[in-house]
Amino acid sequence: MQKRSKALLLTAIAVVLFILLRLPMLDAFFFGDETAWPSLVEYQTREGPNFYQPYGQGNVGYWIDPPLTGILLTAWSFIFGFGTVQLRLFSLLFAVLNLIFVYLIGKKMFNQKVAVISMFLMAICYWNLFSSYIIDRDSSIITLAISMSVYFYLNRERNGTYKSLFMISAFAALAMFCKITSLFALLIVSAFLLFDSKLAKDFVKKRKISFENVKELLLKLAALFSVYVVAYVLFTQILSMLYPEFAKALFSETNPAEYLSFSTIFQGISRELVYIVLWGSPLLLVFGLLSLKSFSRKKLFLLTWILIPVAIYSISSYGGAIDRYLTVIVPPLVILAASFFDKISFSKKETAFAAVLSFLAFLLFNFLNKLPVQYIPHSIATYVKNAFSLQWGFIFPFYGVGGPNFMLSFIPIGFAVVLGVVLTSFAWFVLENKKFRNSAVLVLLAVMIGFQVLVINEFLFRTTYPDVNSAVDQITEIYNNELDESHKGKLYVNTLYSGFFFTLKNLDFSDVIFTNDCKNKDACWQELAKNMTENKGIGIFVDYPKVSDGDMKKKFFVDNCRPYRTIIDKEMEIAHIYLC
Repeated sequence: MQKRSKALLLTAIAVVLFILLRLPMLDAFFFGDETAWPSLVEYQTREGPNFYQPYGQGNVGYWIDPPLTGILLTAWSFIFGFGTVQLRLFSLLFAVLNLIFVYLIGKKMFNQKVAVISMFLMAICYWNLFSSYIIDRDSSIITLAISMSVYFYLNRERNGTYKSLFMISAFAALAMFCKITSLFALLIVSAFLLFDSKLAKDFVKKRKISFENVKELLLKLAALFSVYVVAYVLFTQILSMLYPEFAKALFSETNPAEYLSFSTIFQGISRELVYIVLWGSPLLLVFGLLSLKSFSRKKLFLLTWILIPVAIYSISSYGGAIDRYLTVIVPPLVILAASFFDKISFSKKETAFAAVLSFLAFLLFNFLNKLPVQYIPHSIATYVKNAFSLQWGFIFPFYGVGGPNFMLSFIPIGFAVVLGVVLTSFAWFVLENKKFRNSAVLVLLAVMIGFQVLVINEFLFRTTYPDVNSAVDQITEIYNNELDESHKGKLYVNTLYSGFFFTLKNLDFSDVIFTNDCKNKDACWQELAKNMTENKGIGIFVDYPKVSDGDMKKKFFVDNCRPYRTIIDKEMEIAHIYLC
């Protein structure tokens, strides 16, 4: 009973920690791609349910995503109100549900100890922390659909194999109305079915393939895909009959051939590795790797869960949003890392030592983070070159095309990666030596936790480098209270930061012009410049991550407008307001 009470207490602490770490940024302004969702909600609330999306500049086009996410968000907004906090709470709800299923899967595959450790790791994992805020489908609905599918597969003996498979197919089919990548759930469970099949077992043991075993596997796969295929066919046919133009726009946008390219596989894997190491955290990666020293069928399942999305996204030619797409692998990452501690226990003295060492590691990384650095123009090639040439004195943005972003010096990042490699290599070779094992693991754990605390602290509180949310708050204050109506007309804004216009008073969405839509098209920039000279307006350029002075996205504002105010945070220029 005492052991059970302790487990319940630790579980409760993990849940409370998880939620508390996800409250400070709930009011972060809408950013980048996620802006599409509140704009859709606002439009549908005003115009009623439909398949359209406002694009700004007076344009309204077809919404090119399956409709369920928009319906859910609009219903949520109708009940709880419209705003950044309210809509981010929608994502937080799914984050908590995902946490529950991580616990259930960890307990089912291993035991309660692994389940509880998984919850703590998920609570402090930056990737999950970030995805708990972002308004999207991959990190919330799709991740939950996959986790639920895995859980029901693990319970197939209790529910009956075919009943579980039909339920999994139904989950994936329902999530398909949010995004087609719910298919990941079926692909992952298909691999599980293959590993567990008599066909695979007989082939491994006897190098034998029988017709009966093939037939049994095919029947299970048919059950697994049945509801999904039927739902997809009905959805496409009904939509094509009732809303042919919307169906054409939707299905052309979701055509896999548009996004898959084997020529970019090396670039894709490199990009994913960066996200797994930094967004997923060195903490999860090093202990996930160490857990593989004692390999098992359960860990094969977790690796499969990770590798299927990684393999598919590695050949995706659209990598800008990989930070949120790959959040579907966070649950297996945390469970795999937690499984390392299944057979390891620490004394109270060792635990206290690890806590003190973690704090000292955090102080070291925090000191490194405050060393003098350069705020260089955003360039992946430059970051990579500087990292490999050991020129670490630059600011590295934890930046994506949606959700809250922040900055960190690359110096502590570089040290964390190097220390992680060295300490993990040492721990790998002494794991069988009980005399050195615990000490090696404790030092590695303390260093990785120290770095993770630095990342969380900077993400939530922006203590060292500019806070883009603070800059946007200042822009909102200036627009609403300083600028008189004679200055207001069109609002020219670089697209990724368009989300804050929801907080601006008396602004019609059709008056918002997204300058980044021009990209490198000279004719488009010239047309925008002509617009600026003919129509009064305000230009807002949020220079984060930093854009080079010669870049047209910045030069356009300088050439066509006059400066009104520069927003400075932590002694760095972070945004500019222009009168056009």
